[in-house]
Amino acid sequence: MGQGGVVPDFLRLRNGIPSHDTFNRVFAALDPKQFLECFLAWTQSVRQAVAQEIVALDGKALRRALNPDQSVKYIVSAWAEGNGLVLGQLQWPTRAMRLRPCPNSCASWS
Repeated sequence: MGQGGVVPDFLRLRNGIPSHDTFNRVFAALDPKQFLECFLAWTQSVRQAVAQEIVALDGKALRRALNPDQSVKYIVSAWAEGNGLVLGQLQWPTRAMRLRPCPNSCASWS
């Protein structure tokens, strides 16, 4: 996140926007499962019902977001097209798992 963008539009901070390192420390301190629950509750509260909504699933390999001793991480994201909203993201264990088990794992996103 750059120094500017969307944050000043909805959040006024006396000392300006925190640095990238500060955001990293905050997100590293959060419990991932608790954050997911809160994030999903928030997205459901702002999401509007759209008839036959299209939910796009997208997988990414995070090759550069790791330490040298770690293996590549895979993330699956769900995007609600009609709402213009990310419904959630899950870390996927391996690339081989493709989309077959995804409907069960992503059920909480809808």
